[in-house]
Amino acid sequence: MQAFPQGQITFNNRVNNVVIAPVYGVEADANVARHGNTASGTPTGGQTYSGALLAGTGFTAQLFAGPTNASEVDLKPLQPPVSFRTGDGAGFVVAPAFSVTVSNVSEGQPAQVRLRVWNNRSGTITNWQQVLEDMTIERGESLSFISEPLGGIFIPPPNLNGLRSFNLALGQPPRLEIIVTHSAPALIVFGSAGLRYEVQFRPSLESQFGWQTLTNFILPTSPTTISDPIANGVPTGFYQAVRIR
Repeated sequence: MQAFPQGQITFNNRVNNVVIAPVYGVEADANVARHGNTASGTPTGGQTYSGALLAGTGFTAQLFAGPTNASEVDLKPLQPPVSFRTGDGAGFVVAPAFSVTVSNVSEGQPAQVRLRVWNNRSGTITNWQQVLEDMTIERGESLSFISEPLGGIFIPPPNLNGLRSFNLALGQPPRLEIIVTHSAPALIVFGSAGLRYEVQFRPSLESQFGWQTLTNFILPTSPTTISDPIANGVPTGFYQAVRIR
């Protein structure tokens, strides 16, 4: 039996009556990341942005995609990356003249899709991993959405129907939240998917107690919940998450 070819999708965030989801620059508070369409988007939404619409070759946009059950870190970059239009087209990508290929999802199957955008610093920042390594680089990404069945030989490539607007912001350090599930504590780790973090514990902040490593791992998705293997034997404690290289 012949396998279906690799699926394809249309890379354009402005298709009249289908999707209008421009991308915005940083807010007055550069740490704020917003998601959602404005009243002028398609579909319409209630979000507002104070940043300027992105324009020109100083910003790079790239689709990432994979199977519908893929973790955030397993989404693969689709080629080519593109820049942004200017003037009345600001906020919208310079759409490729051809559909882009999703290498690990077949035609006729839906895919999980996410749009990532960054300040390319005059062309020196060429990929998302470089962005993750430097928290001072302005970046943003859409929420993941599930596409319509991908196109190819037999099916027309779908548009980015699930895409919504978002803005750029500075990178954020990792943070933790503690929750209780089934009477046992667990840790929620927030950070950048694809980076390696170490979760550390100490029973007291007194100087004789140092930080102990609970675990270190590449964050698959933000947030990710992990169990605490020593919590049941310790009445109190302190935690932190740190980036390791």
